[in-house]
Amino acid sequence: MRLAPQPNPELFITAKVTLLKLATELRLEATEAGLRFAFHAPWGRLLTARLNCVYQDLNLEAAGTILFNLNLTLSTPLGEIPLVDVALDAATSIKAGQAHGFAASLAGKFALAGREVALPPLHLAIAPNDFAGLYHAVVKQITDNGTTLVRSVFGTLDAWADAVARGVIRYGGEIAHVARNVYGASEAAALAAYARLGRTASDIARGLQAAYGTSADSMAKLLKQANYSVRDVARALEDTYRLGTSAAGQLLKRVGYSAAEAGDGLRSVYALSASGLAATLRGAGYGVQEVAGVVRAGFNLSADGLAAALKGAGYATREVADGVRTACNLSAQGVATALKGAGYAVDETRDAVQGVFNLSSGALNDALKGAGYAAKEVEKVAENVVNTVGSGVTKAADKAGDEAKKTTKKIKKIFKF
Repeated sequence: MRLAPQPNPELFITAKVTLLKLATELRLEATEAGLRFAFHAPWGRLLTARLNCVYQDLNLEAAGTILFNLNLTLSTPLGEIPLVDVALDAATSIKAGQAHGFAASLAGKFALAGREVALPPLHLAIAPNDFAGLYHAVVKQITDNGTTLVRSVFGTLDAWADAVARGVIRYGGEIAHVARNVYGASEAAALAAYARLGRTASDIARGLQAAYGTSADSMAKLLKQANYSVRDVARALEDTYRLGTSAAGQLLKRVGYSAAEAGDGLRSVYALSASGLAATLRGAGYGVQEVAGVVRAGFNLSADGLAAALKGAGYATREVADGVRTACNLSAQGVATALKGAGYAVDETRDAVQGVFNLSSGALNDALKGAGYAAKEVEKVAENVVNTVGSGVTKAADKAGDEAKKTTKKIKKIFKF
C-alpha cells in the first residue's frame, strides 16, 4: 500500500488468481470500480489468454484476446482439410458472477487453405470446465460451420476440384454429390470436375446417374462432347446402365457416332463375332456398305469371310453382294466368288450380282462360271430365267388379249351390231 496526501490513493496486491482452472501469480490494483488485473497465461499448447479483468462484488468481467493454436481435421461434405498449428486470435469477452451468471463471446479470424476466414461468432451461456473446454467449444464452432467456411474459400466447383487435385482438400466421396448438392452445378460442370480429378468415364457415368439421374443417352452425349473415346463411352454405358449389344449400338448411332466408331466401341466392350458385330450395327440402322467396311477392317476378313458374316447378320443376298463389292472393291466375278464361298446357291448369286452390276446375260454367266459355279448350273439357271420371263410375257399377252375380247363384246352390246 502506498499512502500519500492525494485524493485517489493506490492499492496494489500480489496474489494467485485462478480463472477456469488456470492459475497464475499477478498483481491486482484496487480501484473504486473493483480489483483490476491483467490475466496473461498459457494453457499448454492449446491457447494463451490475454485478458484485462475487473472483479467487484463477486462479479468478474474480462475482455481481451485469446490466441488459440488450432490442430484439427475439418471434416465436411466437401472433404477434409487438416489444420495444423493454425493461429486464431479471438477477441474475447467473459462475464461471470451473481449479476451475470456466465456469458462468453468470442470472434476472430484464422487461415484456412491459405485464405483468411472468420470464426462464426461464438456465444456461451454455460461456463466450460476449464480453458481446454473453451478450446473445444471453439473447435466445435468451426466444425459445425465447416461447410460454410470451406465454401467461402472455394466458391466454385472448379476451385474446389482444383483444391482436391492439389491435395489441399482430401476427398474420397462422389464428386457429383458435391457438384449438385453443394454447388448446384450442371451435369456438364460435374463432368468437368471429374475430368479435372482424372476420373474415368465409368466413374463419371456412375456418379452422374446416382446424383442427377442422368439417362444413358444424355450420358453418352456428355461424354462424347467432353472428348472421351468411344471405347470409354461404351464401357461406361455397360458398367452403369448394363446395356446389351443391341441397345448400346442403337444408342451410339443416336448420339452421332459413325459406324466405324460404334464398331470400335462395341468390340472393345462386348465379345462380338464378325456376324454379331454386323448384326448389331445393322440393327442400329447403319447402311450395309458402312457395316461391311467396319466388319472387314475390324476382323481382317477375306471377301468370302465378309460375305459369310453379313449373311449371318441377316442381310439379304443382294445387300451382301453390295457390301462385299464396296468393302473389297470387287468385280462381278469377285463378288460371285465371295457369295459362293459364303454358301449361296447359284440362282441366289446370279440374282444378287445382276442386281448390283446390271450385266448382260453373257457377262453374268461368265462371272458365275469364273466364280467356280459349274457350267451346267449356270446354263440351267439362265434357261430357267428365260423360261420364267417368257412365261410371264405370254401370260401378260394372253391377259391383254382376253381383256381386248371382253372390251369388244361390251362395245357390240352397246351399239348392237
